[in-house]
Amino acid sequence: MYDSPVGDRKADRRGRATLPEAVDLRSLLASADRAEVPVLVVLTGPQVGQRILLESSALVGHDPEADLMLVGDGVEWHHASFSPKDGGWIVRDLTGHRRTEVNGMRVSEILLSDDDQIIIGGTVLRFELHDPVEQAYDEAIQERLTKDDLTGLLSRRTFDVTLESALAAADRHDRALALLVVDIDGVKHINDRLGHLVGAHVIREVGRRIGDLLGEDGCACRLGGDEFGVIVPGVGLAAGEAMGERIRAAVAAARIAHEGERLAVTVSVGVAAFPEHATAPLDLLRRADDAMYVVKRAGGDAVGRYVAPTPA
Repeated sequence: MYDSPVGDRKADRRGRATLPEAVDLRSLLASADRAEVPVLVVLTGPQVGQRILLESSALVGHDPEADLMLVGDGVEWHHASFSPKDGGWIVRDLTGHRRTEVNGMRVSEILLSDDDQIIIGGTVLRFELHDPVEQAYDEAIQERLTKDDLTGLLSRRTFDVTLESALAAADRHDRALALLVVDIDGVKHINDRLGHLVGAHVIREVGRRIGDLLGEDGCACRLGGDEFGVIVPGVGLAAGEAMGERIRAAVAAARIAHEGERLAVTVSVGVAAFPEHATAPLDLLRRADDAMYVVKRAGGDAVGRYVAPTPA
């Protein structure tokens, strides 16, 4: 099953703890004399700003199961590893062709120093040593990079990286994957009648129900406005439609209210599946989006699968 922060909003996509709601700065400052810890920071590419705390040996590569999965160009499946040695940390090239660079020099293995820059494919990482205050800052940055402020679901950028990773894993292991696009029906009417704050409340409540319903069975994000994307790994089209129906029914049954008035909130859900509908992330997202618009034009509050247009 693909790990996701949706079910536990205090954990990242690999289950590591993220920032608590409040940070006790006094306790952090009191502990500032603790040993520094090693951190890898992504400096370039689609994952810029992502940070990983090196607690034990870590694998870096295009493998979705790597400790740090990179989607940038030129990254091999298992590209490099980081591990403790002689009181410090080393990086070891795993490609067999010294395709890992440290400060502009190709290496097979080298002991790292603070602020060293490591080039893996087209991605630049920096090795840093952080004290407890810097660690709390790292966690705060990671939280804001990966989470949508309104709904608590994944941010759009994190969702895009997660979808690419999930598709790579599905392709490698010959598994299916369902992708859903969920759009709230009638938010414009709610905004016009009750105001945008109420519309935002509806979007937040629908997002919360999607996240609660998915649990560890998938992950979701707010694609933008009142539209959500949902990844359900390891299942085909029929199971994806079943998940879409569960989401539709949960939203329709929800008691979302404003000043004592229950709001009639429904959603339109479009479903596409890997590999039959598309193999590239953007193409699969477009197919699910097309299916959602067919449902919406038919009146909404329903689930529909993608159907390829008939050639003229």
